[in-house]
Amino acid sequence: MALRWGKMTGEAEQQGQPIPVLDGLLAATALVEGLTLVTRHTSHMQHTGALIFDPWTAS
Repeated sequence: MALRWGKMTGEAEQQGQPIPVLDGLLAATALVEGLTLVTRHTSHMQHTGALIFDPWTAS
């Protein structure tokens, strides 16, 4: 998980879209474990590659 987080964080930094540390760790965990990340804050998570679900906007 730490390796995935490091790669994801580095790529985001290079693209000028830094990811907050805790959000990056959550996204990396979701990717490694095959989980869906449930969050209200989707804007900075979209480019992580994690499957994201926002229950506050779901219809």
